[in-house]
Amino acid sequence: MELQPYLADLLRRCVCNIPKISVKIAALEYRSNFRISTEAGSYIGLELGAEITSIVNMDDYLVFENDEKKARDFYDALFAKHIRAAGTLTPHLERLSDQGLIKLLVTQKNAFDELVLAAEGVPRDAINIASLAAQQADDKKISIPIIKRASRQWYLTAKKTAVDNGNLQSLLNWIIDNVIGQRRARAFLIPAGTRSSEIDALFDARVLHVIRRDISQPDGNITERYDAFKLDYGCYVHLMSTRISATDEISESDIDVPSDDYRAVLNLTDFYAKANGTKLTN
Repeated sequence: MELQPYLADLLRRCVCNIPKISVKIAALEYRSNFRISTEAGSYIGLELGAEITSIVNMDDYLVFENDEKKARDFYDALFAKHIRAAGTLTPHLERLSDQGLIKLLVTQKNAFDELVLAAEGVPRDAINIASLAAQQADDKKISIPIIKRASRQWYLTAKKTAVDNGNLQSLLNWIIDNVIGQRRARAFLIPAGTRSSEIDALFDARVLHVIRRDISQPDGNITERYDAFKLDYGCYVHLMSTRISATDEISESDIDVPSDDYRAVLNLTDFYAKANGTKLTN
């Protein structure tokens, strides 16, 4: 984060002023720092809005909850291109549309929607979940229960180890108790402007996902602003499966993954006060 403004400044001075060259930067909006101010009133880096603008928000195309059709079309094309690249399709299958080709792989349209939902806007997660699902399906079509099992397996394989330390696990457990335990949901709000190194780390590990920034609570005071997060799909399925299996023998297929709910407000000050920590800053 400290080096990013200097890299941005290098691009501004050495590349952006060359005629007929367009500079496009793909970045995580909430983990990027393009500019720092200097004591003389100038700045180092790129000034957003003046020298470079944010045109495309990829979450509008990748996140199922934001726009179901755009997300479905993107992943249709993504998987169809991967399948065609293998070069093993018959001429008849080659002539199928992206949607027609994907339809042959799943038991129902909702199964592919479940895969898009489980990806949480991260294409590499979608590819890995699909790979695990294909292995479990073997020579059969991929169903919703298989997607849920594959999502849980991907979380355990690729993400769980990132939170297996004291601070992150404590915060995750606190979120689970307050969001899943009390509301049976996986989305929650944090007051806008709150900064937490643990929240950032869970976001980097793709265990938490940013839904929206600077929004009001649906049934609260519109003057209060919040950032909306949600627990990873695979994390939720894993946690609910663990809790249920402790009492009843129920598989992931019986777990209902809820849609986003913006009514749960978490104040991280309560967590840090309980943990006797001082890591929260505004």
